[in-house]
Amino acid sequence: MAVETSRPVTRTVLVAGDVVVFLLFSVWGRASHGMSLGVLDVLKTAFPFLVAWLVVGAALKAFRLDTARTAAGTVKRVTGIWLVAGVAGLALRALLVGHAIIPSFAIVTLISVWVLLVAWRLAFWWFFLRPAWQ
Repeated sequence: MAVETSRPVTRTVLVAGDVVVFLLFSVWGRASHGMSLGVLDVLKTAFPFLVAWLVVGAALKAFRLDTARTAAGTVKRVTGIWLVAGVAGLALRALLVGHAIIPSFAIVTLISVWVLLVAWRLAFWWFFLRPAWQ
């Protein structure tokens, strides 16, 4: 059974889960390259992508609970918003680190974060938003 979608706690869970997605991506990427997993290092890596997601997501209503009515609709919304936010995050990262976007990094980032976001958002939809009859 779905919860009442106007409850602030539900939106908080959604945004907190999104933050965890970006932190997991950062940890995963840093670990796969043998880089430090210190808290500040992980946050620094996640920062441009998380900021882009939060800003673009707010502008495109990624955090409105009434827009995710179906599983397919959830995937569609996340995909569209992530394409815009992901490119913005890559651009912000390039500005912060002082070098151009590396195509292989961009592809891995866009796909990996998309998979994590879709998995999280579908789980959220299933537990909090889906109608009881689905």
